[in-house]
Amino acid sequence: MSVEARPKIIGSAVQRTEDPRLLTGNGRFIDDISLPRMLHVAFCRSDYAHARIVNINSRDAEVMPGVMGVYTAQDLEGDFQPIRATSRMADYYATEIVPLARDKVRYVGEAVVAVVANNRYLAEDAAENVTIDYDPLGNAIDPLANLSEHSTLLHEDAETNILVTRTFHRGDVDVAMDDATVRVQDTFRMHRKTPTAIENRGYVAEYDQGRRTLTLHSTTQISGIVRDALEEILGIPGNRLRVIAPDMGGGFGGKASLYPEEILVCLLARHLMQPVKWLSDRREDLMTTSQAFDEIVEAELAVDGHGKILGLRADCVGDVGAYSIYPWTAAIEPVQVVSFLPGPYRLTNYWARARAVSTTKAPTGAYRGVGRPISAFVMERLMDMAATELGIDPLEIRRRNMIREEEFPYKSASGIVWDKCGFMECLDTVSQDYDELRKRQAAARAQGRWVGIGLASYAELTGLGSRIAVAPGMPVNTGTETAIVRIDSTGAITAQFGIASHGQGLETTLAQVIADELGVRVGDVRVIHGDTRGMAHGTGTFASRSTVLAGGAAILSARAVKEQVFKAAAHMFEANSADLDAVAGEIFVKGTDRKMNYRQLAKALYSEMGRFPKELREEISL
Repeated sequence: MSVEARPKIIGSAVQRTEDPRLLTGNGRFIDDISLPRMLHVAFCRSDYAHARIVNINSRDAEVMPGVMGVYTAQDLEGDFQPIRATSRMADYYATEIVPLARDKVRYVGEAVVAVVANNRYLAEDAAENVTIDYDPLGNAIDPLANLSEHSTLLHEDAETNILVTRTFHRGDVDVAMDDATVRVQDTFRMHRKTPTAIENRGYVAEYDQGRRTLTLHSTTQISGIVRDALEEILGIPGNRLRVIAPDMGGGFGGKASLYPEEILVCLLARHLMQPVKWLSDRREDLMTTSQAFDEIVEAELAVDGHGKILGLRADCVGDVGAYSIYPWTAAIEPVQVVSFLPGPYRLTNYWARARAVSTTKAPTGAYRGVGRPISAFVMERLMDMAATELGIDPLEIRRRNMIREEEFPYKSASGIVWDKCGFMECLDTVSQDYDELRKRQAAARAQGRWVGIGLASYAELTGLGSRIAVAPGMPVNTGTETAIVRIDSTGAITAQFGIASHGQGLETTLAQVIADELGVRVGDVRVIHGDTRGMAHGTGTFASRSTVLAGGAAILSARAVKEQVFKAAAHMFEANSADLDAVAGEIFVKGTDRKMNYRQLAKALYSEMGRFPKELREEISL
């Protein structure tokens, strides 16, 4: 069999390796995890959006049967180090992330008291017997009002409610506006939303006092980032910390951040020497899981008489809620809005400002397509408005301004470099029947039926493997990922990754990548993901990065392993490595009937010492 004849697995229809367990009800989600002596947590959450905590009375709750403890922020002092989402951006204030509110609350639903009991029912009953006295503070719900230096402060030490200010400037926008034939402008408001995955957030922590190790089971998309953060927060060495993301029922970005409840169950498990579990109910999840897309954008576009874009000016105010979320910072949404606003168009004069404003709402964080839906809507609406003013067809004004093949690589007005994109090709493809659609539209309107035709173009950034990933200086490297591929003494292949699947079928996808490289069957590869044990580094699953980066890491690791496999097999066959190939788990000399499977090779290499000379054995590592 020749190399050219080898069937490709990527692109072929294969049975998903996850399906047998998931479709038969044998998946293992957070709620399926039950450990001996496990305790459960319920929270007393704030009913106020902004208030001083005056007094907490938990005496009645503490004496209830089955209650193991009632905890406030004061009870946890000294047990952890608060963490902040750092950034190199100028004009940025990083708020502290703590497990329970101390001194004051900043949004409805913020956890103030944690009640630990033998089961969740007892914990919730006891939580109802905790009374908290509040002193309401000033209203701080309007992001525009919070821009004022006289507004009520959420974080007094910041001396402002503006957590981030970032400005982009290219060319001379004022001159461009003065020279324009047409200027169109509007204010766009995108209201916040919540990810609402099928499975709510939940965590189970277990501390082994004898080994001084902590294991956290978490509904997280970023197990490696959480592990690294917990090392800093708890002061436990990374080799004694393990974070496991089990099967998950969706994430959509809402599970891609570090949460106070995550920290708390770890603290309580270490303090009580018993496993501690918390699984949010739907109400808690709606109140406390990071939200998104709460932006106000004022934008103005200038074009000449032929529809050529001369300049763009935009001011984005992002309502980021009460805290700067870890690790993404409060900049994650508003800054990306103005970063992507120029879209796939030529733009030489640009001024844009993004301000992340703190309000008394749940923090905003990562959510599907961060920044792109807003920036695309704003820019495309302005393009339509300009086309209408000039009497140009919406398709034509886009053709006149879109970046073309010969212009790549193209540095956008916000600094993003598009190495190569198919902007015009996509536009040409989608508009193949455009003239016919316009005729149908005219005929329909003549009959009194209103039929609309909409056009929109945008540039999608996925994978995050460029310098853009590290430019803001966040405490995370989004441009790398880890893959470890091993063959054991039975010939079985195990691949471990730093990503965490939450419904995308990544186990199958990554197994396909490795199977193609090693010449084995998909079922021969066991994929482990979302588990930090044995992983030096892992970033996680978000921004459409896992197939790109984890898949790329898988290719590199598998090729390194294959080189070692073929080196060993070449010795056993007394052949040249270049003359070998592998298909369906069998290694063979091309053009002959000489072959062996991975099990036979592994047994020879690991167990039959006399099969390889010492110098070759030292070279080969599987």
